[in-house]
Amino acid sequence: MSTELSDLLHNEYDEVLNSCEFSDIEIMIGEDPDTKVYKAHSLILKIRSPYFRTALTDDSERTDDNNVIKLQKSDITVEVFDILIKYMYSSFIDLYRNDIKTNVALLIAADELCLNGLCNFIEEHLLSDEILLKQNFILIQSVASKYHQFNKLVQFCEVNFELDPSLIFMAEDFTEIKQEILLDVIEKNNHAESPIEIWDRLFEWCVAQSNDELSLDVTKWTQNETSIFRSIVQPFLPHQC
Repeated sequence: MSTELSDLLHNEYDEVLNSCEFSDIEIMIGEDPDTKVYKAHSLILKIRSPYFRTALTDDSERTDDNNVIKLQKSDITVEVFDILIKYMYSSFIDLYRNDIKTNVALLIAADELCLNGLCNFIEEHLLSDEILLKQNFILIQSVASKYHQFNKLVQFCEVNFELDPSLIFMAEDFTEIKQEILLDVIEKNNHAESPIEIWDRLFEWCVAQSNDELSLDVTKWTQNETSIFRSIVQPFLPHQC
């Protein structure tokens, strides 16, 4: 298919989606206050997504006089679904326009909607930039530990963490690591970071967990703020950092 014809079809399907003409389904996406109702065509969604093929077979979902199907999905954000529904209509997606968090959210949502080809495409896109993955290692490791079906991301995390456990501390999103994981890493002490470097990162992590109650300038802390820090850091003190 020529590029011109492909672009033409892409634009025409975009127009079908945007016009809402002949739509027979309304999907409420997101959680308050960020929600949006999408008017779509059940035939297209059934063809493109096995998830919708199953979800839309139940006629009990039809709730209004116009025989329009009503669905609700609060676990996918408006930003992500906006990209996915355009993909389902046009087969077009530009991952380079998104940051890594958006693309990871797209991967998870595409998996939920059983868009297997898109999942593979997004996973390959993420793996094409190892530097970015290491900078966001906490995010990637969290996804890999929860979604084992993303085999290549799981392998990336396992191999790279085994080679260099210090990736945890060097990640730009280090402060987003869960307490139990950080405790485990520090307890095992199989990283290359010095005790001072570990303490500096642990301090940053504790401040980030305080919900803006603590600043990085300890000289300005009150007695209450010192107590808050002590309660957050307490589980780590028995371990040699």
